[in-house]
Amino acid sequence: MPKYRFPVQNINRKIIVDAGVVELPDDMTARTFGQRIIEELNSGESGAYFGWTLDIKDNDRLVAIIPFNSRTNQNRAA
Repeated sequence: MPKYRFPVQNINRKIIVDAGVVELPDDMTARTFGQRIIEELNSGESGAYFGWTLDIKDNDRLVAIIPFNSRTNQNRAA
């Protein structure tokens, strides 16, 4: 199974925290997992992370970039 990384970047694209490495079956599952990370971080922090993104990477391959201001599971695929 692929191992995905979830770095969180601020509005200046500086990595603030790496949310870890998780072994998941596929890209869609990784996107869903990433959206859950954002929802947890955003809970109670209305607007605190505006402009920030969560990247989803499988080794050096960029799978997706999900903006923190995203309210749905729609995200930009790389």
